Amino acid sequence: MHHRCFFDLLPAELLHILFNYFSGHEILISFYGLSDYMNAILQSYSAYKLNFKSISRYNFDLICRNIRPEQVISLILCDSDDTSGESELFFSYFQIEQFIRLQSLTLIIIEFKSLDFIFYNLSKLNQLRSFSFDASTIRHIYGPMDLNSRNKLRQINSMLIHTYAQILPQLKFLNLNGGW
Repeated sequence: MHHRCFFDLLPAELLHILFNYFSGHEILISFYGLSDYMNAILQSYSAYKLNFKSISRYNFDLICRNIRPEQVISLILCDSDDTSGESELFFSYFQIEQFIRLQSLTLIIIEFKSLDFIFYNLSKLNQLRSFSFDASTIRHIYGPMDLNSRNKLRQINSMLIHTYAQILPQLKFLNLNGGW
């Protein structure tokens, strides 16, 4: 790719300031592929804010293919009906300890399987300063609460207590809802 565009005339620092006003997928959709210069600027940007709530599969894949974990400072994961299984798919692309600059993590309607993985590895996020989780939004993919689900909730509760004890000293913001 050798074509040039208007943005090629702007310094990287100015573009990075501009990027601070957009989410990760908005940045990539708008600027990726415009020119070699812009692609290099995208690769050097280190403050991506990823919001995977109600995002299309195309945009999800675009982000996962073009962003390195160390570029991400904020992450919202969601397994709602329109993004079912997204958190598990996300962690098939990346290992949680690769997010060395992650400062904020929000979990929305997350499936049990992903919660196990996330909570087990949460203490590896050394830069984490904000964590938000609503237990009432745990996605019950097997229908109504049965005995197995209740046992799983107890297991998650136990894991949460252990995890919170590890990460609480580094947090500046903790939002927990749902009776945990």
